Amino acid sequence: MNSRERVIRAITFEEPDRVPVMHSSLRWSGSEERRNEFRKIIEKYPEDYGYSHYHGSGKVDKRTVRGVYRDEWGVVWKNVTGSIIGQIVHHPLSNWEAFSSYEFPDPLEDPVFEFVERYIQKVGHEKYISVDYISLFERMQALRGFERLMVDIMKRRKEFYTLADQIVKYNLERIKRWLEMDVDEIYLG
Repeated sequence: MNSRERVIRAITFEEPDRVPVMHSSLRWSGSEERRNEFRKIIEKYPEDYGYSHYHGSGKVDKRTVRGVYRDEWGVVWKNVTGSIIGQIVHHPLSNWEAFSSYEFPDPLEDPVFEFVERYIQKVGHEKYISVDYISLFERMQALRGFERLMVDIMKRRKEFYTLADQIVKYNLERIKRWLEMDVDEIYLG
């Protein structure tokens, strides 16, 4: 049984030969010494996910590096530990006045699409291919801030629905692009 079959059997409750393995954030968390320890674990217990939204192209997620980072949405992250993702310190839509001039990122301008296409061409489907992480609520929370988002929901603000529609539109463009590829899973949260 190959890795892809193992994951599919686990998802469909068809008794895989063992529990599928996804190393998730272990791959890039912590200090260089800790990363070396994790590499040993990864070598000993190979992953069943050939590509995953968690570790993408193998590059370090900028949010896991000590310091301050602005993502493609304009959300600013601060990381004081240099391990798991940091905390959001700036929400670009913390006030609705900023919404009229806010520019959404291009959903298709992401090197991950090309990376996954090349990966599938090179490796095929021996492993399970899981892509993206799409969460409407988390994206809205990152853009607005938790408390403001809760107030928006409670007050049923028109801007809340407009923002939600725009994010869904963005997500649908990404989903359409993924569906053009031979991926096994689009991770929705």
